[in-house]
Amino acid sequence: MMVLLIYSYMNGCFSSREIEKLMRRDCVCMRIVGMGRIPDHSTIDRFIRNSHDAIADIMRQSVMKLMELGELDGQAVFQDGTKIESAAGKYTFVWRTGCEKNLAKALMRGFRDFKFIWP
Repeated sequence: MMVLLIYSYMNGCFSSREIEKLMRRDCVCMRIVGMGRIPDHSTIDRFIRNSHDAIADIMRQSVMKLMELGELDGQAVFQDGTKIESAAGKYTFVWRTGCEKNLAKALMRGFRDFKFIWP
């Protein structure tokens, strides 16, 4: 179940219903769990709630291993910087200097959001 959870998070599915839907349509998930044995959203939710500490520990260990292998340096957090201009939002660009000034606030929001995902 942990492998499926990590795979789901990598594919942007965070809610138990989204994860269930991914398991029903994704060939990789079907292969991992076996055809016809896909857990429903309540089982997935129960697993996440009951295994919260273990899941957080595995994620921590994964980050530490990636740092040990040199894949992560722990110095920077990246976010997509795509800017799309529209007629309605002509003056809504976020400039680099503004982002640099508010980096600490953005990091705290990110940690808060992460705690929301991992209560």
